[in-house]
Amino acid sequence: MHYETTHKELLPSDMDGYRWFYYLMTGKTKGSCCICHQDTEFNRATMKYARFCKNPMCKQKYRQQFMDRMINTHGKITLLNDPEQQKKMQANRKISGIYNWSDGVTKLAYLGSYEKDFFQWLDTELHWPASDIISPSPHTYVYEYNGEKHFYIPDAFIPSLSLEIEIKSTVRSKYQNPTSRAKDEAKDAMMRTLVNVFRYIRIEDKDYTTFKEIIKEE
Repeated sequence: MHYETTHKELLPSDMDGYRWFYYLMTGKTKGSCCICHQDTEFNRATMKYARFCKNPMCKQKYRQQFMDRMINTHGKITLLNDPEQQKKMQANRKISGIYNWSDGVTKLAYLGSYEKDFFQWLDTELHWPASDIISPSPHTYVYEYNGEKHFYIPDAFIPSLSLEIEIKSTVRSKYQNPTSRAKDEAKDAMMRTLVNVFRYIRIEDKDYTTFKEIIKEE
């Protein structure tokens, strides 16, 4: 970082070059959890403060608040179509598991090896703070296919980037039947309409190029 190598004498004792640069750009000296309002970690990769503190209960509370709004908007959700029930069923698959973040505390659920690889890449290569990722996404979306409503939960959500992430293997997806492909297209089309609220990307075959480009945009 330029400030740390050339202008180290300008840095306050409680800030590194990244946080100092962010302060000069925004005037903000700290981040605040959107639930409990405690201080949050600074993410060097995104050059922003995380939206959640290290307490996992805040993410859970945020998720519950979202589900409450879903029910208020769409009415009672039946067990068959309940997105929470879908998550539990997916988590019981043989290829599902738990990734232990390097902070020694955070545990993230993954549904397959591609999700696990993405988490490991974020953790070990980008040193991403665990407070700035939620898996699966805390948000549930509704899209229509053949006149019926379907629920969709993205694989991960990056709060500081307002980014929803779908992680896929094209090797496996090419064997999907036409109905599955059509449903995926309807789902993606719905997600693209949310551009003014959240961004959305699909990561395929462990290619993180698009994700890197989004970070550079920040």
